[in-house]
Amino acid sequence: MIHIRGERFGRAMVAISLFILGLVPPPASAQEFSVFNSETGYSLEPIVVTATRSELGLDRAAANISVVTRDEFELTPVRDLAEALRLVPGLFVDFNGGLGSLATASIHGSEARQVTIYIDGIKVNQLANPIADLSQFPLNIVDHVEIYKGAASSAWGSALGGVINIITRPPAGGKILETETQLIAGSDETVIGGVGLSGSPGSWGYRVSGNHAETDGFIDHGEAKRNNAYVNVRKRFSDAVEASLTANYLQGAFDNPLPQLESFYERVDSRRFYQTAQVRVVPIDPLELSLSAWNQRYVNFSNYHYMDEGTTQKAYHYVENTYGSSFRSSYHWNDEHQSTLGWDGEWGGYSFSTIGDDLDSRNMAAYANDVVSFGSMTVNAGLRYDDNSEFGSQLNPSGGVVYRIAFWRTRLRTQVARGFSAPPLIWLNDPMRGNPDLKPETGVDIEAGFDTFPVNGLQVKVNGFLAEVDDLMVFNFERDRYENLSKARRSGFETRVGADLFWNLGLDAGVTFVDVVDKETDKVVQNIPRRFWDIQLRHTWKTVSQSLTGRRVYYNSSIPETKDRRFIVDYQIRIKFLNLGPSQELHVFGYVLNVFNTTQFQNPNFPQPDRSVQVGLSWRF
Repeated sequence: MIHIRGERFGRAMVAISLFILGLVPPPASAQEFSVFNSETGYSLEPIVVTATRSELGLDRAAANISVVTRDEFELTPVRDLAEALRLVPGLFVDFNGGLGSLATASIHGSEARQVTIYIDGIKVNQLANPIADLSQFPLNIVDHVEIYKGAASSAWGSALGGVINIITRPPAGGKILETETQLIAGSDETVIGGVGLSGSPGSWGYRVSGNHAETDGFIDHGEAKRNNAYVNVRKRFSDAVEASLTANYLQGAFDNPLPQLESFYERVDSRRFYQTAQVRVVPIDPLELSLSAWNQRYVNFSNYHYMDEGTTQKAYHYVENTYGSSFRSSYHWNDEHQSTLGWDGEWGGYSFSTIGDDLDSRNMAAYANDVVSFGSMTVNAGLRYDDNSEFGSQLNPSGGVVYRIAFWRTRLRTQVARGFSAPPLIWLNDPMRGNPDLKPETGVDIEAGFDTFPVNGLQVKVNGFLAEVDDLMVFNFERDRYENLSKARRSGFETRVGADLFWNLGLDAGVTFVDVVDKETDKVVQNIPRRFWDIQLRHTWKTVSQSLTGRRVYYNSSIPETKDRRFIVDYQIRIKFLNLGPSQELHVFGYVLNVFNTTQFQNPNFPQPDRSVQVGLSWRF
């Protein structure tokens, strides 16, 4: 396979991008898209960007994508992003403790390292160990989240399991100043607070917020703290040109106890600070160009605390610095056809106290996606080439079809995609256990499903998946290192039913079945959750809303002590006071988490929280 020299490729792409952005003709009108929904058949919402890296109506996307919005955050008792995503079909969030502790995601039985997480277009997976902690993101800064399930490499690169794309909130429109305040307090000395200012005076827009969360945890030495400061500023120079600057600081710490060792606990601290600048230009009516540049610093360190001896031991210290840029061009040939071309560049390095030497990394990529509609049918095609300093190059195509049946208000969808996930750099470069011959994990993923509104007030979504994964990395105990030794087949389905019942009752229920089979032994791989059931019952009366939400998990555990297949039920009540004055709105709400105090865990060292109660209020004016 042809390798492109990274530095020349990067310089050439930057030069081309700057040249194109310099050719800025007069303003252009926006392109509208339609998307299917239960009430009207088609509307202008939602628009997703994760499928093809450019705006696309969800009804035209062949990829299996779920969207979680701010409105949905209010339907469920959730306190951070990790909790908000746990009810997404096909997505499993693994909590290593309570609020604020490490929470990672897997999709369709994937490893957490195979799911790539972005916020504001910046990858947050670590270089050395490519996992990302979802609990670090406060809900106050999130507008919506798009989850691309299955191999997403034709658009995003290393993402064999999928992509979680976090889009932060834009400035409040139509106001010079809007303020928001939120406060939650409750069991386990839990306190969550946030304050924000936002507005759009003239051609400017801004959003500034600060957030804090802390808890003593539900077991000894289960404390956690999270702090966040977020700033976004936008300037519209004309109808054709807009620029934005974003800075986000995320700081947190949590204790990681081992209940069987009462005199020991680990404390993990992290700090993430990124800045991004973006320019969007519409030089002619059908063409949109976007150029962004970003910088990110991530620090993570751990200390062991031995209480009997009264001593503290430094476990590790990790520092990562990355920077990059992206260019995207999207051309709308007509209402039925749009094409996207772009490139991504990422450079960086990290120092890890367990290794000693500083290590560098570079990844360059070019991608293309095309969407064409022929009446009721839409065809998607994508291709991406990645060139990496550590593992060479990867070429990943995808192709899919969407077919809409308007009379039945039904959408049929299927996609086939090749994907890969890069080897963790620590597994490549560790001086004791590193394997420089590690290759990326690769696979072919097939997604097929439908969603339909057979009658008003009823929606049914079903999706099946099959992924053949090669070169899986497993630990070889004989050679004391990771190697590409395994092959696996991931298969299953996810389904969700939403219904408006009677007396203002609503029902949302889903189930996900996952089987991961080792193709060498033809046995089901243990410790990957095989079944999870979700159900939510909602009731609304005037300005009072209530919900009961339950989840049941079959962990498929190899640990005899596992307690699973029990519903954990949460309750929420929310009262909205809307007539307090111009543009003022007050919400008072309460949560009862784990209503029946049910015991559930895969590993007894990491139990799920006991019953807890929280009350809160939010005020916007």
